[in-house]
Amino acid sequence: MKRFITLAGFGVLYHGPSGHYFYNWLDSKIPGKDGKSVASKILIDQAIWCPIFMTVFFTYLGLVAGDGF
Repeated sequence: MKRFITLAGFGVLYHGPSGHYFYNWLDSKIPGKDGKSVASKILIDQAIWCPIFMTVFFTYLGLVAGDGF
């Protein structure tokens, strides 16, 4: 149950809101659903958003587990 609460808290507090605003912003900057647009969105997602998200996610997990810095 602790793991569920920890991950649900992260999703509600960070991942949901930040993902919502990031992907809406990305769709506004690169409109369309053609192959080139989708490939560009995937590239930006993987090159920019994913490293930021993973850093925040693993930092959060470490802090919640009490590992500290």
